[in-house]
Amino acid sequence: MIAVSNASRGWLAPDVLVSAQEAESIRNKAASATVVGLLVPPQDAKQVREQLGVTQAAFSGQFGIPLATIKHWEKGRRTPDQAANVLLYLISRMPTKIERCLRQSGQQINATGQLTGGGAGH
Repeated sequence: MIAVSNASRGWLAPDVLVSAQEAESIRNKAASATVVGLLVPPQDAKQVREQLGVTQAAFSGQFGIPLATIKHWEKGRRTPDQAANVLLYLISRMPTKIERCLRQSGQQINATGQLTGGGAGH
């Protein structure tokens, strides 16, 4: 914000003051209109998994998340990063579509994260 005291107004030409105020207004509008990214709020991995009614191992297999990672999240030893939050958010909203998409797009892994074959790559 451009701060102009009453004392300095006397020596500023009115058009300079107006120009400065217009510039500030334009800058504020540009800053508020600029989208720099989306932020998905933190997701509760255990709640998402329990919503589906599956075990940790089944959740791991369905969505390609290592079992150890799920256990760490659910015990509070680690928290999902932004990318994991997005995945958990999408799983909570459309689990069947996400699982189908993941199965069609890549190789299958077991609960420890090891490749088991199958998928598009085989």
